[in-house]
Amino acid sequence: MTNKIGRYQDTEAYLPKVKEQLLSMKKMVEDILYLNHCGENLDIQEVALQKVLETQLAGYRIAIADRQLTVHVEGEKHVVIDTDETLFAQIIDNIFSNVVHYTPQGKSVQIMLTAQELWIKNTGTQIDVDILPHIFDPFVSGNHDQTDTNINHHGLGLYIAAYYARKLGMRLNISNQADGVVTRIIFRESEEDYGKGSTVIN
Repeated sequence: MTNKIGRYQDTEAYLPKVKEQLLSMKKMVEDILYLNHCGENLDIQEVALQKVLETQLAGYRIAIADRQLTVHVEGEKHVVIDTDETLFAQIIDNIFSNVVHYTPQGKSVQIMLTAQELWIKNTGTQIDVDILPHIFDPFVSGNHDQTDTNINHHGLGLYIAAYYARKLGMRLNISNQADGVVTRIIFRESEEDYGKGSTVIN
């Protein structure tokens, strides 16, 4: 670009793309560095989950509007659990980032909160069955049917979310359904879930 060689002399077209790549790499480095320090001093306290959910959802308000997504939030409004609010908020943020990124324009996101789990379903998409068993591995990106090519995901979001969930004694599950993808953050194991070792339920 500096030497104005070939197509890269069109700086108006390519500088924004360079910025996107740099921001993506910056986020990746920050996430990896934070992983080395999280969990050493957990600040366990009573956390109102509805408040955390609303705060994180507000951060994606513009992206949701741009993609014309419909978001429905249902369930219990006064669920309180003992957890580290910062790490739990990061789990929610990483999941919402994935959901907004992969939900096709004009589709819906359904969120259900109970005392046992947070259940999020984004419609109109599927995860490739070959990728699904490895969806929580580092640097694996979901090969959904439709993606927003303007957003560059580095494949660490779900790995980090699952790592934080384990730190907090929770469990993260992702599965395909006929009309979409369901993500579950399980706070308390029900009898049905108890003993299932896999972090992915197909």
